[in-house]
Amino acid sequence: DRGGNDIHVETSFASGYQRSKHSGGHGHGHGGNLHQVWDATLVEEIITELRQQQGENGDGSHNWQLLSDLLWKRLEGDWSRNLTEWRKVVAEDGAGDSDALRESNPSQLKAGLTWVAGRTASIGCSYAYVGSDGHRIQSGETLGRDYFEFTKPIVEIQLAKAGARLAQVLSDS
Repeated sequence: DRGGNDIHVETSFASGYQRSKHSGGHGHGHGGNLHQVWDATLVEEIITELRQQQGENGDGSHNWQLLSDLLWKRLEGDWSRNLTEWRKVVAEDGAGDSDALRESNPSQLKAGLTWVAGRTASIGCSYAYVGSDGHRIQSGETLGRDYFEFTKPIVEIQLAKAGARLAQVLSDS
């Protein structure tokens, strides 16, 4: 399915602006593909919700700072015990769950990123392609609010992991 590119879906969970933008920014229709939903629509809807919680109106779907602030608070709070493990995967000095990969590969960073890519693909298959009731997402389907609520925690934690790992790579450079 080429990473969700061949699974054409519509969304009914996003604001009107987000739905029309989802179609490629041309303002026509509510459709796109599953890859677009994960690349943009889910994240933009999370940001839209954050703006609404603050009483803001209008288009602020690209106010990434709101999402960054939310993830940072969670990294300092609920997720703080996981932060070291998430960073360790790409750190120069250790590997957490990817020790075996690092021993077989001279490049620790490459081995860590290989492990991350495999784990992320596994998570994608477990959540992106599956509805909240467990059925496999099919072309022509409309993804509703239940899909958004099912996938939202995964999107948030994957973004936090990516940020933590990027910070580690930059720190090690």
